Amino acid sequence: MGGYLVKRATRALLKDFIELIYPPLCPCCGMEERMNNGLFCLYCYHNLPFTTTNGVEHALVGKDEMLENVTSLFYYDGSGLVKEILQEIKYKNNRKLAYNLGRVLGKSILKQIGESKTIIIPVPLHTKKLRQRGYNQAEEIGRGIQAVVDLPLRNVLRRKTHHISATRVGKEQRMSRLMNAYGIKKEIGEDIHQVVIVDDVITTGATIKACKSAIKNSSFKGKIIVASLAITI
Repeated sequence: MGGYLVKRATRALLKDFIELIYPPLCPCCGMEERMNNGLFCLYCYHNLPFTTTNGVEHALVGKDEMLENVTSLFYYDGSGLVKEILQEIKYKNNRKLAYNLGRVLGKSILKQIGESKTIIIPVPLHTKKLRQRGYNQAEEIGRGIQAVVDLPLRNVLRRKTHHISATRVGKEQRMSRLMNAYGIKKEIGEDIHQVVIVDDVITTGATIKACKSAIKNSSFKGKIIVASLAITI
C-alpha cells in the first residue's frame, strides 16, 4: 500500500514538473497557455459562443417537436473554435477535455434534473466505430456530468446499424439512415423517473430523435432530458 502511494505521488510530481516546463496548450488554438485551472486560453474562452436558454430554444425551431428539455454549452456553425473542440474530442482522443466539459455541462443541468430518480444515458457508437476510435466521446462527457450531479451512468442504448459519417448529409437523408438505428440493450427500470441523453453535438436532431424513440418504445414512461456540448444554429 505504501509503495502504491509513493508511486502515485511520484507520478503527480512528474506531471506537475512537465507542465511547468511545457504548459498545456489551449485545445482550440493550440498555441496559448491555458488560464489557471481552465480549459482554454483567455482569448479563446472569451470568443467561445456560449448558449443562452432562449438561444437554444431558437436553435431547435424547425428541428423536431421531440427535441425538448435540451441544454447545450455552445452554438455550432460547422467552423471556428467549437469545431476545434469537437475534433479534439472526437478524433484526437482528448478524453480529458470531453470529461471536463461534461463537468461544466453537469453544472448547467443541475436545476433541470431536480430530485427525480435519474440516470445518464450516453448516445452509443456502433461496435465497429468504437473499435476504430477507442472510446465513446458521449460516454466520456457523461462521466463528467456524473461527477457533478452524482447520478448513475448506464449504457442502456445500443447502435444496431453502422454507417459512414453522416455529418455532411441533409436532414431527410440523415433521418432515413437513423430510423430504427438504436435499440434498448438493458431495460431502464420502473424505479427510474427521468433520463438524461448525452451527446457531443446536435446537428439535425436525428440522432437524439432516434434515441428518444428507442427509449419511448421500451417500458420507460418518464421524462427525457437532452444534454450536449454543442448545437447547430
